[in-house]
Amino acid sequence: MKKIAVFVEGQSELIFFRNYLFKVIDNSRLKFECVKLYGEKMHKVRHPFASPNPDYYFLIVDVGNDSRVTSAIKERANNLFQKGYDKILGIRDMYCYEYDRRSPNTINEDISKKFIEASVNIINSLDNSQKIFIIFSIMELEAWFLGMYNIFEKIDTRLSVEFIENQLKYNLKDIDPQNIFYKPSRELDRILSLIGLRYDKSFSIVEKITFIMEHEDFINALENGRCKSFYIFNQQIQAIIN
Repeated sequence: MKKIAVFVEGQSELIFFRNYLFKVIDNSRLKFECVKLYGEKMHKVRHPFASPNPDYYFLIVDVGNDSRVTSAIKERANNLFQKGYDKILGIRDMYCYEYDRRSPNTINEDISKKFIEASVNIINSLDNSQKIFIIFSIMELEAWFLGMYNIFEKIDTRLSVEFIENQLKYNLKDIDPQNIFYKPSRELDRILSLIGLRYDKSFSIVEKITFIMEHEDFINALENGRCKSFYIFNQQIQAIIN
């Protein structure tokens, strides 16, 4: 059985990753547990899943802060590999307080590269660094949701691509949300507000959105070279399960 630890910055990423696994791995081959870091201790949180004879075990760790993903991996990598883990992944947003301080309201490719390089340098200093990979969603995880343009009509039939374009003046099929929106979560909230919903990153709304995602939605997000950070994420998972 392959054992993979996945460190995520918060609840939204944990919920997304859990539901993503259900869609890309035969559930009869899957087991995962979700934990949250409180101080230095891991505490189990809701919704574990286990098939009788899994081929893949994922430990999904919510570190509770975007800036803690790399440091949490650094602190725990040796112990996890000693326990037989095959790979460690980190998933975090590019957007954070420090990014906003350096480049307020503007996506800056040079600053993005510096953030990535800083994390990569830390990882490369560790033993077994070739088994560790950090993925930055640019600018936020919600950019990946926006790339899956058909999910909104699944939430409510009124939220067609055409309706969203009429209301907000962009076509989700034509744009790359990773390059357009500095705060994708804010844009997601604008779309949902068209039908009286709010995107407040609560468990219920993130679960509602990610539960309805299907494999074809993941493909939509990658059309025409869009959402390159999601492509990197998807490739890492596919390399593990294929």
